Amino acid sequence: MKKCKKCNLAKEESEFYKKTRTKDGLTSDCKECIKKAISIYRNNNRERIRETNRRSRRKHWTRVYAGYRKWWSEHKEIHQAHQAKSYRKHRHKRLAECKIYRLNNPESKESVRLKKSKWMEKNRHKHCAIQATRTAKKLNATPRWLSDDHKKEIRAMYKKASEQEQAIGIKHGVDHIVPLKHPLVCGLHVPWNLQVLTKSENSRKGNRLIEPYLQSAQA
Repeated sequence: MKKCKKCNLAKEESEFYKKTRTKDGLTSDCKECIKKAISIYRNNNRERIRETNRRSRRKHWTRVYAGYRKWWSEHKEIHQAHQAKSYRKHRHKRLAECKIYRLNNPESKESVRLKKSKWMEKNRHKHCAIQATRTAKKLNATPRWLSDDHKKEIRAMYKKASEQEQAIGIKHGVDHIVPLKHPLVCGLHVPWNLQVLTKSENSRKGNRLIEPYLQSAQA
């Protein structure tokens, strides 16, 4: 048993933190008193703690971010599950904060729109790839085993379509060889199910399984 100097209560040694510099190897205050003192300090010095954390992040950001990236790559599923759980938990709070910010800063909405439109003009193929991936996810046509290399190949297909459109002057698009919406079969949003076609050819093909298109894709 040991007496806490703060609350003057006799408690078990397990109720104290270890401290090698003291004679008995334990702290003079119990765990509960130390936790209360830390909580009071944090409440009274919120801005100071935040500013210290900001300075530390700015100073060591490159090293810290590299560590984060390494952990994310090694624990991708855990990270995604944690992000989804956090979003579900704080969704209403975040939406309310965003709404208040937009009402107080109406000019920010226009600046965001301008930035988005400029980005879309410069990166049209990336925007098309993102929209196609979003549509495929809604249709449950994006498999979970799709790797980062596969995603790069998909983006490369949309970039190829954009390059051909700029070179020839005819609108091109990326078509799913096996359609995502078909009464008999549902294709997947994977690299080997994509082909670059002109917009007119893509419109004629529609969601039908046409033999010439399959042969040209296999070739």
